[in-house]
Amino acid sequence: MKNTLLVIDGPTAGGKTDLAFQWACELACPILSADSRQIFCDVTIGTCKPSEYILKTVKHYFINHIQVDGSYSVGQYEQEVNILLEELFKLHPVLILCGGTGLYIKSIIKGMDQIPLSSEEVKLQSQSLLEEQGIDACRKILAEVDPSYYATVDLNNSRRILRALEVYFESGQAFSSFLNKPSNPKPFDIVEICLVPERAQLYSRIEARVDQMILEGLFDEAKSLISYRHCQALKTVGYRESFDYLDGTITKARCIELIKQNSRNYAKRQITWFKKELIGTQIDSTNPQEIKNIRNQLDELFPR
Repeated sequence: MKNTLLVIDGPTAGGKTDLAFQWACELACPILSADSRQIFCDVTIGTCKPSEYILKTVKHYFINHIQVDGSYSVGQYEQEVNILLEELFKLHPVLILCGGTGLYIKSIIKGMDQIPLSSEEVKLQSQSLLEEQGIDACRKILAEVDPSYYATVDLNNSRRILRALEVYFESGQAFSSFLNKPSNPKPFDIVEICLVPERAQLYSRIEARVDQMILEGLFDEAKSLISYRHCQALKTVGYRESFDYLDGTITKARCIELIKQNSRNYAKRQITWFKKELIGTQIDSTNPQEIKNIRNQLDELFPR
């Protein structure tokens, strides 16, 4: 039997962390995180990192992996994870990959698409467009030249929007045309489980999670990190709105409302992405029977 990578993915607040922890304990294996923000140090409350108890009980990789003022790419992630998988599979027949960053997960399941590099001239062109005309102008151009990618990309993520525009300016082809190319087979089996709660349940969980983040001190954490606000680690839902509140441009109530709204929108985009890219089974993590059924199937693959 081949070694097996058990992938647990899905939208934010879908229950991935708890389920991965439970199964990692049962299978006596480590967890590799696939979260592009939890990978940074110091951003803890706003990224909903696993609790200290979970991190101490089960070995986790790629959490607190990069300094808060550092940068990290999906290409680096793919390279580092594949090297680590080769080593860990010598010790464990089953490993768990858990997270909601679609490109991270895709890079491991399917491999990265061979997307053209951008020249410095084109990078300057796209950056000037952003600075002179704003993100809305960039979004409008992307919608015109690559409606397929526009429909799935995080429209608040200027880095991804600019990257797509750079590829178009450089090659004359849509960024999406370079995606989903056939990949080489992996030297291990992959079992993917996508956790997607019923929509109303998911939104309720998101709102409860945001309320808990506020109680745990999100604003104090954001205040302590305000000097890093320009860094990759802080350009995400939760921190962006908190900085606006700390700047005095919005009220506390409006800040919390925006975090919940933007988190719901992000979850919707994640669901769209995973439905398109999914290779495995989608289950409702709030339905105990569905969890039990999938666990019974896993027992056949990985007897305890």
